[in-house]
Amino acid sequence: MFENLTPREKKLAFGVVALLPIALVFVVFLWISGNLTEKQQTIDTLDEQYTVLLQKQLAAMEASARRAVYREESLSPDINTAKTDYGEWLFNLATHVFGRNPKLNSLGAGEKYHYFNKVEEERELVFTNFSYSIVQEGTIEQLTEFLFDFHRAKILHRIRALTIRPRITGQGSKQFRGDQLRIDMTIDVACMSDANLVRDFADDIRTDFPRTLEEYKAMVAHRNLFGPPNNPPEFQVVTNKTAITNKGTSFNLVADDPDKDDQLTIELISSPVSGAKLVQGDGRMAKFEFPGQPRGTYKFKALVSDNGCPAKTDEVEYRVVVSDPKPSKPTAKVEKPKHAPLTYVKAFTTNVRQEKEVWIHFRAEGVYRQLIKGDSFDLDGKKWTIISVADPNVIIEVDGDRLLFRQGTKLSDPVKKLSMAETPVAKGGGTPGHK
Repeated sequence: MFENLTPREKKLAFGVVALLPIALVFVVFLWISGNLTEKQQTIDTLDEQYTVLLQKQLAAMEASARRAVYREESLSPDINTAKTDYGEWLFNLATHVFGRNPKLNSLGAGEKYHYFNKVEEERELVFTNFSYSIVQEGTIEQLTEFLFDFHRAKILHRIRALTIRPRITGQGSKQFRGDQLRIDMTIDVACMSDANLVRDFADDIRTDFPRTLEEYKAMVAHRNLFGPPNNPPEFQVVTNKTAITNKGTSFNLVADDPDKDDQLTIELISSPVSGAKLVQGDGRMAKFEFPGQPRGTYKFKALVSDNGCPAKTDEVEYRVVVSDPKPSKPTAKVEKPKHAPLTYVKAFTTNVRQEKEVWIHFRAEGVYRQLIKGDSFDLDGKKWTIISVADPNVIIEVDGDRLLFRQGTKLSDPVKKLSMAETPVAKGGGTPGHK
């Protein structure tokens, strides 16, 4: 086959034959790669479908859980029973809170809501909605209490519309706005088709409210849009404060508000010192903490704001003057008077126990003391201990020295200073300073 080929043609033929395995491998690679890509696309599609189905299943579970809650809080599926029970409950609530009977009207026979069941291919009733209108008069505090009790009740109801108008009393130029309000409400109530036939909901209330009724009353009544306008708070006068170089200090900023129920907040809005801060106190006072700084004058600005409607504010600017401490004057050393020169060895006696006694006259105190061996007393900040008594001599130890005194000598002028070998060791006895 190759005999008739030229050498060049043979080389070309051998080259083509050598390339055939490579081409075959490449073709196989392309085929495998295409299959892998197609399979990956199939996997991605299935994964997306699974995600969609999972989301639908979770949504269905959430819807089922919500429906179970709605079914538990629903009135009777019998629309006539539900309207009668709810109308009585609403009437009693308004009468109890406002102290007078409301104008209560039922609006229509009720509207039914269905959904189409694709499996059964028919429409199924989900719930029935009916409405009431109520007209009442009362104060903002009473309205707050009514809304609190209304929303706390475990009933599938809502206030669709609420209109509040202040009552104007008086005539002509003497008209004024009182605290009474005209209140108009439209209320919707839902009854689930699969709820319990009978339910006692009068005392069934929610317990997860974030605040108490009194807290809501304070908040709402405080922001009464029909009440007097909000007054701004005001800082008390802040005088310049002083501090010592590199030594911190603190003082209080105090504010007040004509509206005593307002809650105040004091904050630092301008400070040249990074470590300076205001620590909020009871709302009408804040403690300003100033860290140690070099000598100089530092200006600060604080803001106080209330929680009125609308909120009002006030600002104050104050200075802290830092200076070096004044040099302290040296205090003159005052020496205490010495009493030893006024204290004498007066006499020697023997007591009933046959113990030798020495009488010492403390002229500065105006007293005599009878002392025996071992007794001690304090004089001029030192402790004096009687070592021995032998008429006419007495040995007293003070500051580790043993001193010999005779009758009539001052304690400041001993007869002589003795060595330890010359005197006996004190063994105690008697009561220090006994008379």
